[in-house]
Amino acid sequence: MTRDDALPPVQDIYGFVYETELTRRIDAVHAPDHFTWIDTAWAVMLMRQGIVPAEHAPRIAAALRDFWAAPDKRYFDFGGIERFVIDREGLDVGGSLTIGRTIPPLRQIFAVRHRLLKLMGMLHDLQEAMLDLAEEHLETVMPGYTHVRQAQPETFGHYLLSAYDPVDRVMKWVEDGAAAMSLNELGCGALAGVSLPIDRDLTSEYLGLDGLIENTNDAVAYTDGFVHLTAALANLVSIFSRLTLDFQFWSGEEYGFLHIPWLAKRHRPASEGGQGGGHSHFMPNKLDNAPIIERTRIAAAELAGLATESLVMASRAPHADMHEMLHMADAPLRAIHAVHRYLHVWIYTLPRMTVHRERMLAVTKQGYSCASELAMRLVTDHGLNYRMAHEVVHEMVAAARTAGIPATELPLHLLDDAAQRSIGRPTGMTQEALRNAMDPEHFVRVTTSRGGTSPAECRRMLDERRPRLAEARGRLVNRVETLERARARLLADLDQLT
Repeated sequence: MTRDDALPPVQDIYGFVYETELTRRIDAVHAPDHFTWIDTAWAVMLMRQGIVPAEHAPRIAAALRDFWAAPDKRYFDFGGIERFVIDREGLDVGGSLTIGRTIPPLRQIFAVRHRLLKLMGMLHDLQEAMLDLAEEHLETVMPGYTHVRQAQPETFGHYLLSAYDPVDRVMKWVEDGAAAMSLNELGCGALAGVSLPIDRDLTSEYLGLDGLIENTNDAVAYTDGFVHLTAALANLVSIFSRLTLDFQFWSGEEYGFLHIPWLAKRHRPASEGGQGGGHSHFMPNKLDNAPIIERTRIAAAELAGLATESLVMASRAPHADMHEMLHMADAPLRAIHAVHRYLHVWIYTLPRMTVHRERMLAVTKQGYSCASELAMRLVTDHGLNYRMAHEVVHEMVAAARTAGIPATELPLHLLDDAAQRSIGRPTGMTQEALRNAMDPEHFVRVTTSRGGTSPAECRRMLDERRPRLAEARGRLVNRVETLERARARLLADLDQLT
């Protein structure tokens, strides 16, 4: 079984460790060891239910309290608390502290929950960085692409929101994964339950869990939550893979839209007299070759493999307690680590990217991506239906491309000549109206349909998304507070038994 404390520290691809006040609280509440919390919760429940003889309870409780005060790593595994009490108080006192339990003993769920909660905090910070960058560029006009060809103008802020929204949707899956990693499987016997008067709900409360995997056979065969979470993380990284592929194209010399900085410690930023970028080992001319972009897509490949592993691990086992159950945490733990490692660096990269607004606008003005707006003006202002207008504008663009005329310099006669060939008459549009219709800055101002690229509409979308992100942060904090209260209650009830 993969133990999360055997994994390397969670850090990004440049070695920077993500840590906040919230992650420190998450670490603290899971200390000293997951098994210590789980085994103590079960032992306290047994004592409160009278399953452990009352005369033994004070000695057991005192031993457990001492262990929490001075944990011993030799007992950090399944049944460790029972062995500790046996070693200290004897077999007669400690020999029934795992009665009614089997493996899997909740350890897999706890390991994933611990790492996942910290990852969610990181992802919320990444979402915040995306929104901040989008807000900075609500009016930054750029070409929008379909089929890797200019299609319609948009703003860079609108583009970033188009990537933020699927991330936000998938984060709901990740939250569902957190709920799936907050279900209690304790008390299932081998699969059919036990005749003892155990209180499974009490152990859920002691462990800060949302509730039970109620059916005891389901509890020992539990796989779907692990599969769901790993698939969600794979989907999340897939979105960033597409985003960073665009960034890689746009930061190349042919586009010149973006500069993606290096953050590796060995490369000096421009503020310190360096070039602010990396270079090829062989080619000294390559001054802007940040590997973070490609490594994000490496993460997508890793996550696709882990999603497959998780699904195959679950699907090849009978619906019962099998050895595979001990390994259902392996793929999601490695997935959490990979997401953290490869995406954390974008929290610091996005605010430091240079966006070349003038270059974006100039390229947009050279192209003909406002043609759909021109066609619509022919419909609304000059009585053509859209198919007729489409044909006229298509003919005009073809002639303009042949002549090498930029979109914002189109002469009216090109439009009228195209109209004469297509519909047998001029359109009646003026030169000023033509230039206005083909102006990308005008395009983004008037494209006000819901979800469109206009700065006002993007501002509305941005203002709706920030509170939703704040609510998601609040739900995560509530989860952590629930864990803190649960642990405190467990130790308080333990003190009452001493």
